[in-house]
Amino acid sequence: MTEVGWPLLDKKHHDRLALVALVQENIDNGGSTFELLSNIFGTFLIPQKGKLFNKELFISESQTVFGEDFTELVADLAINILHNQEYLYIEVDSDPVVYRVAEDLKRPPPEAGPSLERSFGMIVESFWRFFYDKAESLPFVEEEVDKADWENDLFLWLTSASQSTREQIEDSVTRLLQGKHITGNVDDSLDEEPIYSSIDNYRLFRFAQFVRYCQQHDDLTLQQIFLFSDAGFAFRVIRGFSGAPEWLGDEKVNLTLVLDGPVILDLVGLSGESRREAIQRVLALALQLEIKVITLTHCIEEAVEVIQSVMQKDRVSRWGMVGDAIRRNPKLEQLARSFQAHPDKLVQRAGVSITSFDPAQYPNQHAFFTQDLIDEFTSKAHFGGFGASVVRRQRDAYSFGFVVRRRGEAIASDYFQSRYLLLTQNSTFVQFAERFVRDHLPSIPKYAAGYVIEASVLASLLWLRIPSGDTQQIPRLQLFATCQRILASNKSVIESAKRRAKDHSQEFADQLELFLRVPLVVEELMVVNSRNSVSTIEADSLLHIAKNAAIEEERKKFSSEKSKLKRKHAKEVKRIEDDGITAKEGLEKAARKASEAQAEISLQVDHHETRLLGKFDRVDQRFDLLNGILFLVLGGVALFSLSKTDFEGIFQNAWFLATAAFGALSLIIRAPFFGPRAKGLYTRWRKQKIFQSWYKHQPAGSVREQASQRLKETNNFLATEEGEVRAD
Repeated sequence: MTEVGWPLLDKKHHDRLALVALVQENIDNGGSTFELLSNIFGTFLIPQKGKLFNKELFISESQTVFGEDFTELVADLAINILHNQEYLYIEVDSDPVVYRVAEDLKRPPPEAGPSLERSFGMIVESFWRFFYDKAESLPFVEEEVDKADWENDLFLWLTSASQSTREQIEDSVTRLLQGKHITGNVDDSLDEEPIYSSIDNYRLFRFAQFVRYCQQHDDLTLQQIFLFSDAGFAFRVIRGFSGAPEWLGDEKVNLTLVLDGPVILDLVGLSGESRREAIQRVLALALQLEIKVITLTHCIEEAVEVIQSVMQKDRVSRWGMVGDAIRRNPKLEQLARSFQAHPDKLVQRAGVSITSFDPAQYPNQHAFFTQDLIDEFTSKAHFGGFGASVVRRQRDAYSFGFVVRRRGEAIASDYFQSRYLLLTQNSTFVQFAERFVRDHLPSIPKYAAGYVIEASVLASLLWLRIPSGDTQQIPRLQLFATCQRILASNKSVIESAKRRAKDHSQEFADQLELFLRVPLVVEELMVVNSRNSVSTIEADSLLHIAKNAAIEEERKKFSSEKSKLKRKHAKEVKRIEDDGITAKEGLEKAARKASEAQAEISLQVDHHETRLLGKFDRVDQRFDLLNGILFLVLGGVALFSLSKTDFEGIFQNAWFLATAAFGALSLIIRAPFFGPRAKGLYTRWRKQKIFQSWYKHQPAGSVREQASQRLKETNNFLATEEGEVRAD
């Protein structure tokens, strides 16, 4: 580990890194969630190989990695899994059962390997670049940063996926049940409970900001973060086991999910993109298991009131997750107005049915949750913050009462067999409901599945229940949704910053008001407030922080626009180059075709010319042959005439005169001067006749005319293409 400058502080971190390797190995091999969990639990059986199973030792080994959250209940569920996977064998079938650990645990414990070290080293390097870039705007930059401690917390956070501590939430719930209020804000958003974390809040905010930055600008580092966050989700599931092992049963699911107001806002996209994607994925998997999804009319009304409260404010004064989402994406303003006018249509379009609840109806169900209990729940349910109105608390009581009454006497430890379940984003609501049932409904057994469940917990149960391929994106979407929740703006923090600036001067207050129009400025104030309250920061330091954040936002916008222009330019250059290559290829292809055509035409022309020349040569030969035959015949006729006629009468003999005339002509033709001229006239006349006869029998003109036409077309095409290439 030290090779990447990351000191491992204790065995806990080394073991957890080894389990990260195991999770990644399971994902790479396409293993099921069940196999993954059995392998994780199996690693804690190593010291007991071949021995009788010691439950206390098993819990102790597991707690070195998962802490005290790995309770005896979790161990009992783990034992069930290990027995089914033959890591444990029944030695004595008694009560309790005595198990023996298998000698061969199927696989050796995984090694962390250098690749994970390098991956975390890459994350660390990116984080410090990000952090010191931010540090320029901080009023406490002179403070020395303990890098090793920060890196340790970053590792624990990535491999935890849980930002809240159960003890702090339970302490708040105890106060509520005692009729006391808990510290909270008065934001208009329904899901703005305080953030409880075992990690320093300032570090927590910077880690969340870093993940969001990588999500937007550094995909390479984000992929490395996924290696650890996927494992963190698995570890969170292990620490949060409750109820029966749902993944073991094949029975039909019997569950109706009831969405509360904040979940509805998430689902329609008015709480931000990350929250929308996370809840939509969870509900899509729920529908895959044939789980019914409904909501109540008063939950929709609650969500509508939140939107109305946000929309009636000036655009730059909208805070909370809904306000942040609309300020970052002005297009959501139209969606918000549509939701105000027709919320039922948007909800139903998302695949959610709507029903109503009147606590006075169905008297036969009242015994399960009386009106008095609804009133008491209302009086104490301040988990939405000190400013939660009576109406808001009454709606939460109605939603809880609806689920309790509809579930009735049906008791099941498996959430998926529990008939009705209220889905929320508020972990304090979940713990409050559990304690309320425990204190006011003693007839409900402790093993019964709760009536309210947090969306992230439902995501983990679906991750257990459904094959890993369908749930692969759940851990990552939950990570983004968590970061958005951490970085959500808070009206009380913004108002404190405004007052601090106004105490200095009105000019400072006006400047800060302008800076608050920039989303990143608001986010940075939230982060800084997690370290030092903005009410204690000097006004000039506060303005300096806002100014630097605004500059960074503009730099990001400029960089984004510049990147878009670069991509557009590169795309245009590539198009021109592609067109040039296409034209060049066409030019070469045309040249090849022209060359082939010329070669073909030349062969045809040569062939016909050879035939014509042969015919022409035969004309000369025939002329000479006929001339010779004529001379011989005429000579023979002349001799025959002389033999039959006396000399005096020879000139009176017509045959002789004709023969003499033809003989004289033959001699003239063969004479040195007149002969060739006469022969030339004849052969030229004869060759012309032969050429004309051959030409008439050629299809669509002569071969030479075809060749001329093809060459002309080819030359025109080549000239055109060459001109276009030069123009480009």
